[in-house]
Amino acid sequence: MRAWFTLDRIEVDAQCAKPSENGHMIALTFSVDTTPLLDPAHHWFITPQHFAIVGPDGVTDTNVATAAAYGCLDSNDHLPRSAYAPSSKYSGRIALDSRYASGLITYRPGIMAPGWEWPFPST
Repeated sequence: MRAWFTLDRIEVDAQCAKPSENGHMIALTFSVDTTPLLDPAHHWFITPQHFAIVGPDGVTDTNVATAAAYGCLDSNDHLPRSAYAPSSKYSGRIALDSRYASGLITYRPGIMAPGWEWPFPST
């Protein structure tokens, strides 16, 4: 294993500096640990572009990485927006802008198929 990450918290209708374009801001808090084996050439980092939200109606919302989502959180709260380094620890948040306040959050980065899913609101 080259890296571990944990979704520590899902916050629906998070307080943001910018209003949602789609209806609901969902803030995700992550912890990330990388090992010495992480290949920096993969340029892996957690980014909103790799997320989607499947609503209760079964429709997938892929337009969650809006300008409002990027401007939602204080820059001190963000996960790094550049490739993670080997043998490092990170914690921070990203925001997703969705029309759904509940459903299934999906994370599918190209280098780690098939990806992960989390129901929300978390119980």
